[in-house]
Amino acid sequence: MDAAFLDLAAQCAPQVPAATIAAIVRVETDFNPLAIRLNSAGGPGLPRQPLNKAEAITRAKTLLAAGQDLDLGLAGVPADEFEKAGLPIEAAFEPCQSLRMAARLIDNAWKVAARLGKPDAAERQAIAAYYGRGDPSAGREAGYDERVLEAKADLAPRLPTLALRVSDRALPRRERFKGASDEPALASTPPSNPEPPREAVRAESAEEAAPSWDVFGASRKRGASMVVFNVQTGTKTK
Repeated sequence: MDAAFLDLAAQCAPQVPAATIAAIVRVETDFNPLAIRLNSAGGPGLPRQPLNKAEAITRAKTLLAAGQDLDLGLAGVPADEFEKAGLPIEAAFEPCQSLRMAARLIDNAWKVAARLGKPDAAERQAIAAYYGRGDPSAGREAGYDERVLEAKADLAPRLPTLALRVSDRALPRRERFKGASDEPALASTPPSNPEPPREAVRAESAEEAAPSWDVFGASRKRGASMVVFNVQTGTKTK
């Protein structure tokens, strides 16, 4: 297998269970390290995803300069998280850096949930908070935690064979849930580590029929381009 996702997760996100972060990546980008998702209200998402890093960087910079709110890279990390960390936008499209940023956010929320007396539900709370930038109620309202946990169960038998794959398949524009919550923001502790958003479509395997909400499956039916990304060599194969 070309790309060893488990090796990458072990190296770059050791504090989060590999099965959990793999499921989040599946829901966020379907393992596309060059993914760009628009969060701004109104209109469709990008009609096509970039197929090389230079294109991804250029498009992300152009969209950010136009005031767009973006999630970027393999784990769909919000662009402003890289700015807060003092990292250039180019870092968003480095698979290891994307997993490292996502793992920090997930781990912070997980620990806070456990400290709030919810150890048995800490994983679910952390997943929901990852979508809601620290507000787990936002992730639950969007059904994000359910989608991720379903993806986790689906991926379990295949974890050792997971591969990164660059694809031009479109990602839907994310609509953030605006509801207020009385719950504490799980990512607010430690205070220097705010949490990211998330909303995604549950990705089905290529062999399964894709329901209307499954953009990944629907794109497969349309014959979208896909490239397998080799983490170690940086090469891509169709």
